[in-house]
Amino acid sequence: MADEPKAEPMTWAALRDASSAVQLAVQMLAGPLAPWNDPPPDPERVREAMRMLEASSRRINALVVALAPVRVVAEPAQLPVVPVAVNVATPARVSTPAPRARKRATIVSPPPVDGVGVGSVLRDVELAVLAVTHAAGGPRVAIHGGADLVATGDAATLVAILVGLVEDAAAIGPADAVVELRAFADLADAIGDEMDVVFEVRPDARGGHASAFAPRAARLPEGARLEVHGRSSRPRACLRVAAARGALILAA
Repeated sequence: MADEPKAEPMTWAALRDASSAVQLAVQMLAGPLAPWNDPPPDPERVREAMRMLEASSRRINALVVALAPVRVVAEPAQLPVVPVAVNVATPARVSTPAPRARKRATIVSPPPVDGVGVGSVLRDVELAVLAVTHAAGGPRVAIHGGADLVATGDAATLVAILVGLVEDAAAIGPADAVVELRAFADLADAIGDEMDVVFEVRPDARGGHASAFAPRAARLPEGARLEVHGRSSRPRACLRVAAARGALILAA
């Protein structure tokens, strides 16, 4: 039986090496291997630099996930209490005025917001797709916006639906497809002030016919809806979910 390959060490030194490899590949593609050079560079050398850039980028993603610091809050040290005997003479009785009552400041906390943070949902989608990418060469995803949005619904359900949409969008693109996932706020309807959080999924711009993008049927949360736009051009799938009441809404 052949020995299994040793796992890559997850160290800061490995992260530094991967970052250096990315920098080298970028310098080569922007310099001697730039496609606009005259005469043009050797295609095989360009493909080799692109392979190095892709492999190093995936390695950096894996190392960042593995080396993410875990914050630990330590208990404060308990100081020993040492009794001290002190002889104090009894002071003479002195008449002192009664202390004035101090006014207590009242701090009003904002009401809690019942919902899920869109930023955490997008982070979980990215980690799920990254796990598939390293295991079986799955798609890559470029995420934009959503840091200050709060949506209604269950986070696990939203993550599962969005991962499925990313996989469907990657299926019509090339082997190295990069799917775009964007989150932003939008009016729920033309009249009124209710807001929706929109998760927009776009296939790779190098994909085939737009009519081939048909997201799989998924059980949507109550009140959510899935829309597909741009069938005659570059398509996009939009998952609309109601924004949480009382949440900060910033359009991305």
